[in-house]
Parts: sequence; C-alpha cells; structure tokens
Amino acid sequence: MNTTTLPNGPLAEAGPGSSAQAAASPQDESRQWSEDVAGRSTDFLATPYSDRIMLVASNTGTFGTIMQARMEADVSGTSHPSIRVVLGRREEPGLMLCARRLAEAAAAAGCTRSLLLCIGLLDHSLPAIRTVIQAFLNHPVW
Repeated sequence: MNTTTLPNGPLAEAGPGSSAQAAASPQDESRQWSEDVAGRSTDFLATPYSDRIMLVASNTGTFGTIMQARMEADVSGTSHPSIRVVLGRREEPGLMLCARRLAEAAAAAGCTRSLLLCIGLLDHSLPAIRTVIQAFLNHPVW
C-alpha cells in the first residue's frame, strides 16, 4: 500500500520551508493511496474541505456513484445517517452501507461535515465494500 499526503488549498502553493507550509495541520491535507479491493488495484483519495469531506475509491478510472452522507437528528434528538445519491446507481445496498458506515465513523470522531463519496467499483460485493470502508477508516481525514 502506497500512501501520499498532498497539501490542500492555498498552502499547496507555498514553497518548501515557507511559514505557510509549516502552518499546515494534518486536517488540512489530502491523502491518496492504492489498495487491493476484490483482486483489483483501487485508487483512494480523501480530501477535507471546510464544509465537507470528499472520499473517492475507484478501480474503474471514474467517480462511479456519487453520494452525500451526513448525520441528522430526528425530533427525539436521535442521530441517524442521511444518504442521498447525487449521481449514479440509486438502488445499490452495498454503496448505501458504505456511505452509512463512513458517516457514522466520522460523526463518532466528532466530525460535523457532510461526506461526498465517489465510489467507482467493478465489484459491489460485501467483502469489497468492507475493504473500502476499512481503507477509509485506516486513513481518516476528519
């Protein structure tokens, strides 16, 4: 597994050793890596923005299905994940499970930002989805 950390935002333009570069915190960085998912090399990207976190997992070379996931409270105050498919496969239970689990994990870590998930996998089996979930949990940006 290869992991690359990329600076995000205006700090990306600062040169090495500059004061702006030194001020970057781990939360302001993107993470990019590759892992094997169901026998296929899969590219991952996790990028935090001020209002959301973008998570990409693809072994198709495309964004695949794009979903928004966030925690919402009902009238009794109980929090639950709200998942909305923005573009792509709407009735894919594995993708919904992935979005739900990642939203819950981010909220448990204290993150209040919504997640923008882009999942482009050839295999939507439960073991493949579990591998994707675990990959993002191993490289948190929230």
